[in-house]
Amino acid sequence: KSYLFGVYRYDADKFGAYDPQQSVTAGYGRELMKSDRHRLLGEIGIGYRKSEPLDGSETTDEMIGRFLLDDIWTITANTAWNNRLLIEAGSDNTFSQFNTGLVVSMSERFAVKLGWEYRHNSDIPASVTDKTDTLTTANLVYNF
Repeated sequence: KSYLFGVYRYDADKFGAYDPQQSVTAGYGRELMKSDRHRLLGEIGIGYRKSEPLDGSETTDEMIGRFLLDDIWTITANTAWNNRLLIEAGSDNTFSQFNTGLVVSMSERFAVKLGWEYRHNSDIPASVTDKTDTLTTANLVYNF
């Protein structure tokens, strides 16, 4: 139920405020809830983040706290709904990311996934006009 983790995150976003944004974190995770159809994981940790503003201004390096909630709900035998909230908070910027997706299996190997992602930086360079990005996706998934 409990585990230690180490995570390296590299985020290249040509349309966001920072490209790239990298973080390394370590911490403690726990399975908060588990049933036949539902599973909720939580993680908390500390680490380091390096953010390079898209406009070429000064790169920021900072210590961060990391918080993650990962929720997986099996609706039917072939349908699942996934939700993930990630927050990396530092003294210069707080990065938040929320993903939600619906996965429908068509066979043992193939599935369709519809997803939506929300990304937010609390502090952005002056040349960037929006703190928030959203992404809508539709994917064909092949399971090995």
